[in-house]
Amino acid sequence: MDEDVSSDRSTRPGVLVLPDHLRVEILIHVRDSAPLESVGLLAAERDFGDGAIRACRYIRGTNQDASATRYTMAPEEVLAALREIDDRGWRLGGIVHSHPVGPATPSPTDRREYRYPEALMIIVSLAGDAPVLRAWWFGDPEHGAPAETPVVDRVRHEPGTRREE
Repeated sequence: MDEDVSSDRSTRPGVLVLPDHLRVEILIHVRDSAPLESVGLLAAERDFGDGAIRACRYIRGTNQDASATRYTMAPEEVLAALREIDDRGWRLGGIVHSHPVGPATPSPTDRREYRYPEALMIIVSLAGDAPVLRAWWFGDPEHGAPAETPVVDRVRHEPGTRREE
């Protein structure tokens, strides 16, 4: 994939903008996959320079581990998804997976095995009455714990500011 020179990927994103229709797609996939962990990729628009990651497409994956506690997206699906993301001029915004019975926080395995610090880790928990979706930024995994990134349905601008959508 082409390097996104417009953003510093070592800088923590301020927010994940996840439109409602994509949140619904993710939740449907997670519920369809239960009791196994689900996995998918979240494509994002290129950086607008405001610190937001804007999700534009959710790409379902198949958990080839068929496990309730681990996930590995099928390699051919990863390659096809990354090719589509690159061809459309997007970037990898996040890797989504579920915790069918655990919290929406990175597990020790998640922390140990995460290899994409330029992308958020998005976890959906089905442990409670309602699903919980949270996003995590790993930055440099060698220097500290993941930091939570707020998830919103749209960018809210301060009065007097304007941005073309």
